[in-house]
Amino acid sequence: PSEEELDSTLGFLGENPSKAKLADLAQTLLVSNEFFFVD
Repeated sequence: PSEEELDSTLGFLGENPSKAKLADLAQTLLVSNEFFFVD
């Protein structure tokens, strides 16, 4: 991931992410096109 993507993700999760936030992130990655291109 790029620096911008990492910053965005960390901003979304916050300092102490809840299980709900982590689940939302996982679901977003699974349905996004970017998930298919993880090396």
